Amino acid sequence: MQALVSKFDAHQALMRQRHADIVRSVVKVGDVLTHSGCMGCLFEHEFSSWDGAWMRGVPTRDTYRFDGKEGGRRAHHNQAADIAPASVTHINRVPVEAVEFLADRTAVCLDIKEQANG
Repeated sequence: MQALVSKFDAHQALMRQRHADIVRSVVKVGDVLTHSGCMGCLFEHEFSSWDGAWMRGVPTRDTYRFDGKEGGRRAHHNQAADIAPASVTHINRVPVEAVEFLADRTAVCLDIKEQANG
């Protein structure tokens, strides 16, 4: 049983790392990130920069703190500075898992269009 649990934990860690890698490779300044925070609350921030492994973002109008105050978590210059790539659920309101698929599909369509015009 212990081996099965260890295998499951390793798989979960691998999937979490893959998810974070997708976020790191796709996100651009200005993208709207939906992410989980403390106690599982969802927040939205407009991505502004990287702070090492963490992401920074400006709260959107739709983001409210758990206690009802407008603006969400604020840390440095009115930005959230503690957004983990693995906690991002959506980029521009598209699920992270679909973002990679859509990016690949767009690249294929552009290649076909180039070949047709070229």
